[in-house]
Amino acid sequence: MSIYGYGESACFIKKEFSLKKAFQPLTETKNQNIQDICTTNKSSVFQTTDGDLTEIIDDKQKQYSKNIQKIVCGAYHYLAIDESGKLYSWGKDAFEYGCLGFGKEVKEQEEMKLLEFFQNKQVVDIACGRFNSFAKVKIANDTFEWYGWGNNNYGNLGTIERGSKYDAIKLTNLQKVKRFYSCSCAHHFFAENLSGDLICWGRNEYAQLGNGNKNNLSKVHLHMEFTDIKTVEANYYSTYLLLKSGVLYMAGSKEFTFSDDTNFNSTKFQNQYILDCGLSDGTGCVLNSEGKFYIIQKNNISQIIEIELFSKNLKLFTGYKNAYYLSYLDSPISRDFFKMFKEKHFVDFKIGIYDCHKFIIKVRTNQNDVEKVKEYLESNFTENEILKFLNWCYSDKNSESEVFQSFWKHFGNIEYSKKRIEDVLSNLYQDEDSKDFSLKIPYNDEEDEEGGEEDEEEIRIHRFVLQARSGLFREMFTNVKKETNSVTDYSQKSIETMELLTKYFYTDKIELTADDDPEMVLQELSDAKEYYQLDSYSSLPTILQKIKQSYL
Repeated sequence: MSIYGYGESACFIKKEFSLKKAFQPLTETKNQNIQDICTTNKSSVFQTTDGDLTEIIDDKQKQYSKNIQKIVCGAYHYLAIDESGKLYSWGKDAFEYGCLGFGKEVKEQEEMKLLEFFQNKQVVDIACGRFNSFAKVKIANDTFEWYGWGNNNYGNLGTIERGSKYDAIKLTNLQKVKRFYSCSCAHHFFAENLSGDLICWGRNEYAQLGNGNKNNLSKVHLHMEFTDIKTVEANYYSTYLLLKSGVLYMAGSKEFTFSDDTNFNSTKFQNQYILDCGLSDGTGCVLNSEGKFYIIQKNNISQIIEIELFSKNLKLFTGYKNAYYLSYLDSPISRDFFKMFKEKHFVDFKIGIYDCHKFIIKVRTNQNDVEKVKEYLESNFTENEILKFLNWCYSDKNSESEVFQSFWKHFGNIEYSKKRIEDVLSNLYQDEDSKDFSLKIPYNDEEDEEGGEEDEEEIRIHRFVLQARSGLFREMFTNVKKETNSVTDYSQKSIETMELLTKYFYTDKIELTADDDPEMVLQELSDAKEYYQLDSYSSLPTILQKIKQSYL
C-alpha cells in the first residue's frame, strides 16, 4: 500500500513543489497498513489497522500503542478513543478556545493524555471542529449523550449561549445526533440524526450550510432534500455533499463552489460520476469515476487542475492543510491495466464491452460462461455499477463493496475474487485456449536463400494484454479492424527473446532458462522500452540491469 500526499504541511510536502509533482509518496509510512490519517497545522497522525499511531512532526516521529479505535482532529488538536472507550486529547489550543478539554490554563499538550472528565465513562464516538471537540458517551444499552467543549462563537456547540467552553458540557440540542460528518477545519457542522436525516448548524457567513441564507445557526437545520448520502466534507468557507449516486453538491464560498448560490448546487460536476471528495483549509479535492483527480485551489481565481491517476480504488483523506490518498495498487502491471481501462474507446459500451473484457472477467469471477455474467450484470446493475465491476476486475482490491454483494450471492465463490491481479495475469498466461491474438515473428532459413517466402513463428497472446502494456500496440489497435487477430512483428528480435518479452507483459518478470543466451537477450531488449512504448514506470530497464550483473 502506498500513501501519497499533497499540501502545505512542512513534515511532508513543501510549498515550493509544483502542482504537477504535488502528490509525492510518503516514505515514512512505507510497509504500514494504514487505516486512517489525520493532519493538523503542525503534524500528521497515521493510524494502523492494529490501532497503533505514528505522529510525524517535521522529521521527528512519535509512536503510540494504545489499541486506538478512532482518531479525529481539528486545526491544531487531536482526539482518540481506545477499544475500552477511554478518551485521549493532545495538540495545541492555538487561540485559547479550550478545545483540548484540560481547562483554560492548558495551552498545549505534546503527548497523548487521558481526559479525566471521561475517565469513568465509555466514549463510543468523537468528532472535532476547527477549534472544538465532541464526545458521545454510552449511558445504557441504547442510551447515549453528546458532550462538547471549545469554541462556541458561532453556535458551534449547538447552544444559544455564546463563548468558549473550557470544560465538557452536555449538549442538550444535539442529543439526536447519530454521527458527525467530516468537519475538522470548519466552524459549521453536518451530521446524521437518529432518523437518518441530514442536519446542520454553526457558522454560515459564506452560506456554507446551504440553507438559503447567511445567518449563523445555534439550533439545528434539517435538510430533508438529501437522502442516500455518501459523505459530507467541510472547511472554513464551504461544504461538499456527495450522494451515493455519484452526484456532488456544493455550498459556500465561490472560491470552492464556483457559485454565488446560498443553497446547495450540483452544476460544476453535473455530468460526472464522483467517487470521493474532500476539503482542507485551502484546497478542494474531487475524484471522478474516470480516475481524474481535481484540485480546487483557493486563489484569486479558482482553478481546477486535473491529475491523472492510475486507479479508482483510492481512499481519500483530507485535513487542515493536506490531502492524502491511499493507493491499493503498487505494481507496474496494475498501473498498466488501469491506464488501459480508462481509455474511453476501450470501455465504450457501443463496441461491445464484454467482448473487450471477457478474458479478465472469466478469470476474476471463475465463471467460464461470460454470457451468464453479462446477462446478470445487465439485469441487476446500472452502467456505472458495471464500470465499477470492471474496475475491480483489473484491480487487486478485495470485492467487499456493496456493489458486489448480490453478484457473489448469485454466483458464489467469493474466495477466488480475492486473488491479486498478478495471480490473475499469471493464470491468463497459462490459459492458451483463451488467447485471441497472434504475434508473428519472421525469420529467414539460412539454408533457403533463393527467394523463398519468409517463414514465421507464432506467439499467442491476449489482445488486451498488448493494449495494456505497449503504447505501440495500443495505438495500432485503434487503427485496425476489430476482427484483426494477428500482426507481424518486424523488430528483428528472435523468437526466444519475444517469448520472454510477452511473458514479461503478463508477469512483470524476465526469467532466463539454461537455454537462453543472456548476451543476446540484453542486446535485443535494450531498445524494447522505447520501441514498444512501455510506460515510464516500466520495470524492464531495472530487470535487464540485474540480468547484466548476474550473467555477464
